[in-house]
Amino acid sequence: MSNVHPGQSVVPVRTEQANDVEDYARRVAAAVKGGDKLIDYGEHHQGLGGLPTSPGVHIAPPGGVLDHYVRDMTVRVAGGTRMDELSIALAEHGQHLPLDAPPTMTIAEAVAHNVYGPLACSAGTMRDLLLGLSYVDATGSLITVGGRTVKNVAGYDVTRLMVGSLNSLGLIAEATLRTVTIPQQVTHITITGAYPAAMSQQITDLLISDASPTWMQWRRIDREPVLQLAYAGEPGACDIQHDALMQWLEVQGWNSVEVERRVVDHAADVLERQSTRAAVWTSPAAVKVVVPPAATGKVYEALFKQPPSSFELLALPTLGVIHIAGELSAEEAVKLDAMISELINPHGGLRMWLTRPDGCEAIESFAPPQPDWPTLTRLKQALDPDNVFNHGRFL
Repeated sequence: MSNVHPGQSVVPVRTEQANDVEDYARRVAAAVKGGDKLIDYGEHHQGLGGLPTSPGVHIAPPGGVLDHYVRDMTVRVAGGTRMDELSIALAEHGQHLPLDAPPTMTIAEAVAHNVYGPLACSAGTMRDLLLGLSYVDATGSLITVGGRTVKNVAGYDVTRLMVGSLNSLGLIAEATLRTVTIPQQVTHITITGAYPAAMSQQITDLLISDASPTWMQWRRIDREPVLQLAYAGEPGACDIQHDALMQWLEVQGWNSVEVERRVVDHAADVLERQSTRAAVWTSPAAVKVVVPPAATGKVYEALFKQPPSSFELLALPTLGVIHIAGELSAEEAVKLDAMISELINPHGGLRMWLTRPDGCEAIESFAPPQPDWPTLTRLKQALDPDNVFNHGRFL
C-alpha cells in the first residue's frame, strides 16, 4: 500500500492530447516503448492515493459522442467526453445517463473511479450502466470488451473489472453505456424526524414496496438528519408512489415524522443533486466511508453527533456509503480518521480519503486493509507487470 502525500499535486512531466481513440492507443504505446510511466488520476481524484513513485506522462483521452443508438437506449462515447457534454447530446433525444457525477468529470474518470450517487438506488452504479469499453493495456494495445447489450458479455467480465480500477490496470479509451428516458417530472420528498439507525433496518422493505424511490440519501440540514428521496416519471405514477410511501411510513410506525413534498422538472432535479454533492468534490477535506448497507444508519448517526456541524454529511443507505466533506486542520483530520476507523472496523468497512489537508502524512489513503487486496495485487502484476499505470497510487 502506498503512503499518501497530502498537500502535493499529481503533476506529470508532460501532457499530451490524443486526437481520437486510435491516436490515444498509439501515444500510449509510444510512451511505454520509450520507458515512460503513465499518470492519470483524473481531475476530481487528484488527492486519492499515493503520488507516483517516479516522473510520468499524462495522455488525455479524446472526447465526443461516437454513436448514439437511440432506440436501443445506449450510447458509445470517447473517454474524454465530459458529463455535461454527454448530457446535452442525450437530451436532444429525450434521454440521459442516470449517473451522479460532476458536470466537468470525464466518462473515463467516472469509470475508473466507479463514481455514483443517489440515483444508484434505482439505476445502479457504473458497473450496471457500463455495457462495454475499449481500453489501452500495458503493451499499448487497444482492447475492446463487452458490447451494446448485456448478452454480449461472456467469459471473464473485464468490462466491470476496469470499473473502479483507478486507472491502474489500463486507460479507458471509450465506453458504451445504458441510457434512460428523461422523466416528465420529479417529486421530491423530505422526511424530518426519522432516525437513520432505526430506518436503515427497514430500507429493504421500502425497496421492494410500491414506494421504492428513484433516488434516496440522508443529509444533514440545520443540524438535523433528513431523509431525501424522489420519484421520477409520469405525474400520475409519481402521485401513486407518494401515496404508497405515506402508507409505508404509517405501517412502519413513523407517524410522527414531517413529510414535505414538492414537484420539479428533470433539469432542476439534476442541479439540486449536483449542488448537494458539490462539497464532496470541492472541499479541502473529503472522505468516503463504505460499510454494509444495514450498518449505514448506525455509523451515520455516530458521525452526525461529531463536530463540526458545518460539515456536509451525506449517506446512501442502499449502498452503505457515507461522504464527509468540509474544512479541517491536519490535527482534526487525524482525529476524524481515528474515529471513523473505530466506527467501521466492527462492520468490516473501508474508508478512503478523496482530499486530505496538509500535514496528514500519518493517514493512509485507503484503510483498513481489505481481504481482496492480495487478489488485486496479483491482478496488477498480471495485467501491468512493469507497473506502467499510476505507479505508487494504490497497491
